[in-house]
Amino acid sequence: MNSNSWKDALDRLVSNKLSLAGSLYILFIIFLALITPFIAPYDYAYQNLELGPSPPSPEHWLGTDTLGRDLLTRMMYGSRVSLMVGFLATIVALTIGVTWVTRSKPYVLVSKARKWVRLVVQQASQRQANQGV
Repeated sequence: MNSNSWKDALDRLVSNKLSLAGSLYILFIIFLALITPFIAPYDYAYQNLELGPSPPSPEHWLGTDTLGRDLLTRMMYGSRVSLMVGFLATIVALTIGVTWVTRSKPYVLVSKARKWVRLVVQQASQRQANQGV
């Protein structure tokens, strides 16, 4: 892509208010996930069994769970895991999609996949039959 295409894409993004708001929200979540270890008020695994489940308070903005763990801290650390899973799933999907499309004959890949699946099913059924004998 040339720089003109990037400029056009950026102009279209900025002109659409909902996509701009969504992009800013995602960037905020990513930024928050990156700085979580430095700003989290408590350790994510710290338990205060005496506290138990409590409603939101000045000390625990979202309250605590039944083990006395701060819910805000656990949500902040959970966002890191969720973003990692999302990015990894996107990378895998892009890799498969790009590999599939860039093949000169995509039907070759499909026929190989069918043969592989047929072989796996055949082996599994033979093992099951052998165990029954």
